[in-house]
Amino acid sequence: MKNLGQLIFDLDGTLLDTMELHARVFSHILERFGADGEFSRRYYLETAGESLAKQFRDVLQRYGLQDVGIKGLIEGFDQRVMEVLERKKQNILFADVEATLPIFQEAGYRLMVSSSGTSMLVKAKLKYSKLWGYFSIVLGSDDDNGLSKGETHFQEMIEQLDMPVEEFNETSVMIGDGLHDMRVGKEQGLVTIRRLGWADQDETIDDFTDFVIHNFNELLGLLKDDEGSFKPVRWLRRKRDLREE
Repeated sequence: MKNLGQLIFDLDGTLLDTMELHARVFSHILERFGADGEFSRRYYLETAGESLAKQFRDVLQRYGLQDVGIKGLIEGFDQRVMEVLERKKQNILFADVEATLPIFQEAGYRLMVSSSGTSMLVKAKLKYSKLWGYFSIVLGSDDDNGLSKGETHFQEMIEQLDMPVEEFNETSVMIGDGLHDMRVGKEQGLVTIRRLGWADQDETIDDFTDFVIHNFNELLGLLKDDEGSFKPVRWLRRKRDLREE
């Protein structure tokens, strides 16, 4: 089967419409320890893509709550998110995702997930939304194994693919919705595609973004030539470079 390259997707805010749910759970947990709920909610959204452990630590430090165990907070967060989803039977898929992922896969792209959520929660949400089988590599962010979105995720992908770093960088795309997604992709040397979505972003996100889409139907078009044929990621890279000249 031909390989056109790697499409690396962020999860929350890109494949799944879960950002507001996560922000509410995050704020409710911190409110119990005395942190302001609205500040916590906004901080979660503003720092989306960073590890949950760092987000909890930052808010706790702001309110002088440094004796709270982070591991327990993360476990509570994961449990609460899945409890809400199971109870409400929410459809958390963005409308365009279910129809387009099979097309990307059949065209010859490797599909992967890089998430700042814990591996357990990432797997649970992918199975809940019936997306698990589409991805050849799925990585969450866990303190115990040292993996997090960015350099260590890309290193792990390179090892699993048994691919030279230069080839990986030239044939991979980072697709996300937040500043952190775009920054880590650009720092690795990947093509970056931002999905417009849930909130206004820091204007510096433009410095790290190669292409902007509103939905995955536009992503389909971005990956095709004028004749409607899917092209390798290297072709998209050349398209970006020509546009910037």
